[in-house]
This record gives sequence, C-alpha cells and structure tokens, in this order.
Amino acid sequence: MKNFLFRSLAQEKNETFISFCNRVAKEAKHCQFTCDSEQCTAEKTAIRDQIVIGTINDGIREEALKMSLVLDTMRSEGMRIESAAKGVSTIAGDAALNRMGKYSLKIQEEG
Repeated sequence: MKNFLFRSLAQEKNETFISFCNRVAKEAKHCQFTCDSEQCTAEKTAIRDQIVIGTINDGIREEALKMSLVLDTMRSEGMRIESAAKGVSTIAGDAALNRMGKYSLKIQEEG
C-alpha cells in the first residue's frame, strides 16, 4: 500500500521543488523497494507494484498486498485466483440453467 501511495505522489501547486523532493524521499523510506530474495530486483518490484495498482481483479490485489508477494509468486497466484474465479462463475452459470444436474430423474406424464 505504501508503494501505491508513493507512486501517486505529485508536487502540490504551491510546493517548492526541493520541498517536493524532500517529501518524496521521506515517503520512500516507508516503501518496500527491496526484497529478502535474490530473485527480486528494482525492476521486478516496479512491475509488481504496477500490476497491483492496475489490475481489475480485487482478489489478486488483496492477496498480493496481504502476502507481500514477489513478482513471480504474484504471477502464479494471480493465475490461480483468476482461474478459480472463472471456474466459480462457470459453475454458478451452469447451476442457474440446470440445477437438477445431468442425471436427474425426470417424471414423464402419461398421456
């Protein structure tokens, strides 16, 4: 969340440039620009942050923020979450059309 807030910083209309620079530097101290993993780089951190900020899937965003996922893990978890959501949607759609199931007993009227 701190990285998102950091990326949305902008110079205020009446703020001097040096004041803006100081504010940005101060806010950067609260961000997670580094990882404990050798696989994590500044580029991957920036890509991860932009995906978190730009995705339309709140489930992926929530999981990434909650777990502080690195890019590679976020990509695989995001695919898993998206796939599960599509499956749930498909099942819910099919259930609305045929709640009795393929092998349900059908009562025929004699006539």
